[in-house]
Amino acid sequence: MPAKTNHERFFDTFAPYRGREFTTSEIDRMLEGIVVKGSRLPNDHAEGNKGACACAQTDRRVFDKLGHGRYRVR
Repeated sequence: MPAKTNHERFFDTFAPYRGREFTTSEIDRMLEGIVVKGSRLPNDHAEGNKGACACAQTDRRVFDKLGHGRYRVR
């Protein structure tokens, strides 16, 4: 079985939390041991970040950015 992508890891971790809001630091803590430190950037899975995951500009994105350091799980 192929290894999961970072997008799949983010999606799997946050799927049970749809509609809930989290800070960047909360998201970082939730992904410890699942995604390497430098790749735990929620903005990469939300709309508007350069060099983001391919999901960022689509309805497949994991988060909606609410403001500085605040995200809602889609």
